[in-house]
Amino acid sequence: MIREQEATDLKREYADLFEIDANLDRLVKKIELLNYVNPLNIEKEKHRFYASKYTENPAFNYPKLKFKPYKLHRLLFTQRLERIKDDKLKKLYQEVIYYYSNMIQCIETIGQSREFHYNSLRMFGTPNDRDVRNARFILHFADEPVSTDMEKIYSAKEAKSYFEDFGKQYDFPLNVKFATHLSAAAMVSNSTQTLLIKKNTKFSKNQLLTLANHEIGVHLVTTFNATEQPLQIFSNGLPNNVETQEGLAVLSEYMSGALTLKRLKELAYRVLASDSLIKGYSFADTFDMIHN
Repeated sequence: MIREQEATDLKREYADLFEIDANLDRLVKKIELLNYVNPLNIEKEKHRFYASKYTENPAFNYPKLKFKPYKLHRLLFTQRLERIKDDKLKKLYQEVIYYYSNMIQCIETIGQSREFHYNSLRMFGTPNDRDVRNARFILHFADEPVSTDMEKIYSAKEAKSYFEDFGKQYDFPLNVKFATHLSAAAMVSNSTQTLLIKKNTKFSKNQLLTLANHEIGVHLVTTFNATEQPLQIFSNGLPNNVETQEGLAVLSEYMSGALTLKRLKELAYRVLASDSLIKGYSFADTFDMIHN
């Protein structure tokens, strides 16, 4: 951690850089994809999809935007990056602006199938042939023997207590809240530095250990570490930070002894599902492919 006097000296010496950094921080804090990509009617559409015998594609509703996309684009590109003297830093901030500009386009087209499809491809890419082959290879393994550690017997309230105990090993405040509109059992909101738990969800012992090391041990640890840095750019995430974050998070699951074959298969199915949807297959077609 950099000392306060050192930070003050840096801000004085690189005033233009810190001004631009602060401007971008104010702007991009409004942009968090996970705040908008989780449907508001997940459970309703899940029941409708099941009732249709898995044939009718869900019709998801999404949260309304809390920012004006065009205005935010304009403000991003009015930053006077030419005032940054170091060419490498200047290029880094250019890439950050392009990255969040693409993120805005991605968010504003959520729910617009074709437009979101291409914007998300530009943001996150697609599984390559090797990824798909590796996913299929993992799925060839026989399932593990049934273990009591995999039984979902813990309530969301008990999960909250577990995560709070786990968080005591770190020197940052752990804020845990319940949420209803989540597609995952738990996730971190970077902008609010909060661990969100899906209400009315049951957890297994292994799942609690997995989520603790994944969400708290990586996502929240890096979130709070970033706040200790002089430049706010690290708090919001650099281009390709998603790949780095998720890779580290799964590695953390492995290093903690929480990574199981079942979990690996879950990740493999996500790769195949992404590949299927990107190739133009519908939600129902993709569901059928995974379950048959």
